[in-house]
Amino acid sequence: MTRFRVLSVWLCGMVGMCLTGCGFADVRTLTPDIVKTGVAVFAPASLLASATVDATMSTSHQGVSVVGLTAGTATAIRSDLQRSQAQVVVFLHPTAALQELATQMPQKRFVWIGYDGPAPVVPNVTWVVPNVESLASVAGYLAGGIQGYGRPVAVVLGQLPASFNPGTVVAAVSSGIHTAYSRAVATVVDAGPQTPATGIVSSYGVRAYIVIGQVAAQTMLDIQRSGVPFIALNLGAGAPLTGRELGRIADGRFTAAGLASVFSILAHGRALPPQLVSGSARDLTASGYRGWQGVAGVAAYQAALAQGNVAPDQFTVAAPSPASASALGLPVPAALRPISGAGTAIGSANHFQGQPAGRSNVSG
Repeated sequence: MTRFRVLSVWLCGMVGMCLTGCGFADVRTLTPDIVKTGVAVFAPASLLASATVDATMSTSHQGVSVVGLTAGTATAIRSDLQRSQAQVVVFLHPTAALQELATQMPQKRFVWIGYDGPAPVVPNVTWVVPNVESLASVAGYLAGGIQGYGRPVAVVLGQLPASFNPGTVVAAVSSGIHTAYSRAVATVVDAGPQTPATGIVSSYGVRAYIVIGQVAAQTMLDIQRSGVPFIALNLGAGAPLTGRELGRIADGRFTAAGLASVFSILAHGRALPPQLVSGSARDLTASGYRGWQGVAGVAAYQAALAQGNVAPDQFTVAAPSPASASALGLPVPAALRPISGAGTAIGSANHFQGQPAGRSNVSG
């Protein structure tokens, strides 16, 4: 822990986390008539410094006083929390040692963001998780847009929070594949933290892997080494990945969305639930994507999902008609777009994919 930073915060006359001129608190909002909920956010310095997280932390929230601190050892943090009056403690990417503090300090409410282990059983913990169904639909869209020559998409289904139905998640993947006008089939591979990795990768000739939930480290390593494109929807978000990665959860964006949700609940005087689904389809980043839709086409699908114009599992059975896709602002393969007049293609797909009209770009 950056000790000098922590001490400067706690010694700035903190009363119920109402700081005067320190940390992220806005002194203009600190009046004796307002009772504020004190929130301490502990995170790696790099995550606190990210633009999206910093902007969320710096925003004033009525009735909430927030301070961000560089995470260090559990012993040091426990000592600091015992001297403070912070009612809510947020850990971004909590280690096992930091998770133990929830058991040791039952009088405080803990929030875990960027945690990918088993569901917490401690009653004073709120687990913030991504919007898995929307992200799964985007992942299917990514996988469906690349050339696959009839090979299936393997959905490696790890351990998910109990609130998510595996069948619904797989349906969302299929819907994304169909929206990319692909005929690929989603094949489910049951995995998990304790599932042996042997054979999971080698036994499937697939066009792409979509990893959803917590899986064994060896399973993830084998997928990365396979040379097959993959999308990682691990709930912990920020794990470094290598190999042919098509997309992943954008850590800073998801973390900022989770923090904003927590602050909003507290500002409205509501109790934090045991599990909080936060974020949107936009939390999956796909920079450098080479599918026929292009990065702009993926962004259009993410926007349609985030705005509620498309449900994550809306096209589970079949692809949308070209007219429906165009109406939603989604790209359509040139081979499927209607022709008008002297061969001029109608639609908006060309600027998404950068391909001449008439060329088939259905991925198979």
